[in-house]
Amino acid sequence: MNEELWSEFYNEACNALQENDLDLAEANWRRAWSQVRNLEKSDGRYLMTLEYFCDLLCQRQKLTEAEPLLLDLVSAKEQVFGPDDLKTGITHNALAGLYYTGKNFDRAEEHCEKALAIHRGALGEEHPDVLLIIQNLAMLYHARQAYDKAEPLYEEAIKLAEKLHGPQSTLTMDINENYMALLSITGQKKKARKVKKTLILPVLERLIQVVGEDSSQPITTNKGFPGSTLTGLKRDPRRSNQCLYRITPLPTPDRKE
Repeated sequence: MNEELWSEFYNEACNALQENDLDLAEANWRRAWSQVRNLEKSDGRYLMTLEYFCDLLCQRQKLTEAEPLLLDLVSAKEQVFGPDDLKTGITHNALAGLYYTGKNFDRAEEHCEKALAIHRGALGEEHPDVLLIIQNLAMLYHARQAYDKAEPLYEEAIKLAEKLHGPQSTLTMDINENYMALLSITGQKKKARKVKKTLILPVLERLIQVVGEDSSQPITTNKGFPGSTLTGLKRDPRRSNQCLYRITPLPTPDRKE
């Protein structure tokens, strides 16, 4: 390994990311990785470079190339930090996102369940990152049509989201939206209507605050109503610019009619 070259490539990659030049960033992460790939896995330069390189590959949807590297990374973290360490759990969460995006739901479930267990143990039951992984796992079960597993997780996530962020937060409404889709598809129409009310009222209240309750301007809940986007991918877990340390929700499950 050439320490000077690695440092140069590493810094150039970081600078390119700051400038949002992903082509240049990727080229320099590749060069930096080539310098450290044969180091001991316990070497901080190995772990740090591999983590950032994986994150960029995932951001750019180069998932086939990212998969074996992320598996190497999680293996290295298990050896260096232990299987129950939070840093290991973070990479399990990244792998869950990768496999979910590729619709390999069996592998996604395996890594998401590990990520949740590790985060619960490390951070407790009421941490925002734990909430988001509960949401991830609920959406994963939803996508797999394992509705009996998804439903209690959605309910747990909604309660925790309301406690941490409030009932009118965007996150709380997003989880309610997916929960409503699950209730509808499983024939629980009464519960679905009840959840729908929790989605509409906050939208109305926000519109009233903007235009005034007595305004002559029409108030509509169609624009931006969460239920209108159930069939799309609302979030991409690979759009983070904060490496793999940021826990982000998986894409929304497609609605199955």
